[in-house]
Amino acid sequence: MKRLRLSKKKNWRRAELDELRALVDTKSNAELCEYFKISIETLRNTMQKYSIKRQDTVLEQMKSDAMAGENNPNWKGGISKDMARYLAIQRERYPERKHARDAVYRAVKEGRLIKPDRCEDCGATGRIEGHHHSYEPEHWLDVKWVCKRCHNKRDKQDLTS
Repeated sequence: MKRLRLSKKKNWRRAELDELRALVDTKSNAELCEYFKISIETLRNTMQKYSIKRQDTVLEQMKSDAMAGENNPNWKGGISKDMARYLAIQRERYPERKHARDAVYRAVKEGRLIKPDRCEDCGATGRIEGHHHSYEPEHWLDVKWVCKRCHNKRDKQDLTS
């Protein structure tokens, strides 16, 4: 498709608008601005004025692409896909947590600690986890047995207090 040149006054010709409608689902805003040699404000105003909209699937894909990789607020420097590496970094960063978890695991295995079937906070059954209020060696076996939801709540409370 031959690219048409826009006038300086931003008066869009019908052929230019048709071209914009044809390209809007295939190019990003930045690519459209570069293609038509206009600013992002001009593009947005034009699309609003002439009711030019992208398909919902295209919008969702663009949002997804915008939040991928380093643009995602949960980005961890490219290690999140390699769980073993991520866990190794966490163990190295917080060795006292690993020691406390290992002590609880050994105590349960040896029968020195009894792991209940219910959450101590809400009474839920299922996966029960040990929550450490402190990772000091003298408190390694002082755990509260809670479900995942209650564990997350307790961790948030520990962070704020």
